[in-house]
Amino acid sequence: MCFENPTIIEEADSSKLMSSQDKVSRLQQGHQKLEENWSMEDTSVLMKIALDLKLDWKKVAKKFNALTNKKATPNFLKLKYKANKPEYTTKNKSFSLQDDLTILKMFLKHGANFDAISKEINDNDSIRIRNRFYSHIKKKNVYEKLYKMIIQEQLKKKAEAESAENQGINI
Repeated sequence: MCFENPTIIEEADSSKLMSSQDKVSRLQQGHQKLEENWSMEDTSVLMKIALDLKLDWKKVAKKFNALTNKKATPNFLKLKYKANKPEYTTKNKSFSLQDDLTILKMFLKHGANFDAISKEINDNDSIRIRNRFYSHIKKKNVYEKLYKMIIQEQLKKKAEAESAENQGINI
């Protein structure tokens, strides 16, 4: 029979544990070095690449490292992106009826150019606006209701303008 010494097994398990701790600490050391050498220019490059590559972090890391000669991991870049992204792109921000009306008005003005729409309504995330338009406004037949509201709003403005003209003439 082969009996194993329990102390040897405990030592082996602790050595495995130490090596995983060393890996974590080496990873943290690498992140600390990147943090020390990080600049605002790196942040702007990261933000542009991340949006261009639609947040595919492996591709972002590859392109970022090629452009900046740094060795950043996808996880590190993802954390930096989340720390630096603007507040209005958070997923928690919900759309109101007024936002839907504005999106529809801009859609009627610009067509399917969601980049122009996002610039005009001061929202940096054109993908979010496009998704809202197609998944909610158009798909759930909100389009017709909102369109009627826009027409009614325009008719009210026209009636107010005509009444103001009539009052100006009668005075």
